[in-house]
Formats: sequence, structure tokens, C-alpha cells
Amino acid sequence: MPTYDPYAEIVELYDLEHNDYFDDIELLVALAELGEGPILELGCGTGRVIQPLAEAGHTVIGIDASEPMLAAARARLTGLPATFVPGDMADMQAVSGGPFGMIIASLNSLMHLTTPISQLAAITSAYASLGDGGRLVIDTLNPSLSQLNHLMNTTHLEGSWTRDDETTIDKWGYRRAGEDPQIIDTLLWYDSVQSDGAVHRVRTRFDLRYVHQSELALMLRIAGFDRIDWYGSYELDPWYADADRIIAVAHKD
Repeated sequence: MPTYDPYAEIVELYDLEHNDYFDDIELLVALAELGEGPILELGCGTGRVIQPLAEAGHTVIGIDASEPMLAAARARLTGLPATFVPGDMADMQAVSGGPFGMIIASLNSLMHLTTPISQLAAITSAYASLGDGGRLVIDTLNPSLSQLNHLMNTTHLEGSWTRDDETTIDKWGYRRAGEDPQIIDTLLWYDSVQSDGAVHRVRTRFDLRYVHQSELALMLRIAGFDRIDWYGSYELDPWYADADRIIAVAHKD
């Protein structure tokens, strides 16, 4: 039985939403300049992060479980020093091209691993795949009470875009607690509204697992990272309990 891919039917819609998201790019490019060696991105999607890194001259490899997302990434980065590998980001030992100077889990990628065992496996595998002096960068949601209260059990209009043909795309989301602790049962649907008012809906569903900063710190320590820098924003504000993000820069010294 084929594995369900929640992104297979929404690749174009995903790009419509994320192509103009640059909040994290300046930070990731700056961190890349501090190290040497190729870069690996976990859960690379359609290459939003990899593109500016490759354009800056870095050799970049992306791993993702979704073949349709990887196909879009390959088309986007034709001619740039980037390679895309299908696979499980919890096990990157089979990814050739290392050891890596930096490994990135950007914009909630770690949350797509939905057990603490798989999240720890990814972090441990990242440690083994980094060269000496390499960095693991994890950027994920900070599950503060205010964030969770905002997200959960409420339907949100999360974005609206107008295409050149005047079709309007509305993205809606509904999230609730899953059956297991720290799981967010995520339901997304995209309504394409034609100029004549006709609506076509595409729907997808998946689980995400959030991590608390203390839990992530423990996972990183278990994996072998002894030095970790913590930030709460892309401007490198120090992490605090109500920050929007958890950004960990873990060093393999």
C-alpha cells in the first residue's frame, strides 16, 4: 500500500504561500558563511531555503520524504549546486556528500517527526553526519501557552493570494490536540475561488509534534552537542519562555 503523502496534492499551493517568506533566510545564509563544507537541509520541501544558499555558492543537499516536493525543488534549482535525495530525515547516514559543515531543520521541519524517538534519532544522526566544527540549526515553533491557545481548536484564515488569472486562493487551517502528547492534528484546506465564484477545494491532513525548549536541549545533549546557542527570533534575540520561535544552533566542537 503506498505511503500517504500529505503534500502530494498541494505542491503549487505550498509554493504560493512560502515563496515570499524570507524571514529566516538572512540568518541561515550568515550562519553558512561561518563554516566550511557542504550543507544538508532536512525536510527541504521545494527548495525555498536551499535556493539562496546555492546562489551564494554553497554546495547543498536536501532530503525530503515527498517526491512531488523534490521534483519541484529540482526544477527550481536547475543549474545550481544542489542535490535532492528522497528519504527519512530521521536517518541521514545514507546521504552521500558529507561530512557536512551545517545541517538545517528550518521552519518546523523537526515537528514532522511525530515521536520523541524519531526526533532524537534525527538529531543523533545529524551529529554523526557533521564534520568537526559543524553546526546543527533547528528552527521550530515555541509551544508557549499563548501560541497553543491561539492555534488550537479554532479555524483560521491563514493567507489569501491572487493569481495572474484573478483566481483567489484562500488557505484555512484547523488544529487540535492529537491522541498522543504534544501532537497537533493539523487539517489544512485551500479554496481556489474563480472569478465567477466557483470554488475548488484541496484538503490535506497530518500530525506535527512540538518540542519544548528543555526537551530539545536534552535531546541535543544526549546526541553529543555540548555547546548550544539559543535564540527566540531570526534577529537573534535571546530565547525566553514566550518567544515565537525556538532557534537552536548546536555546535559539534
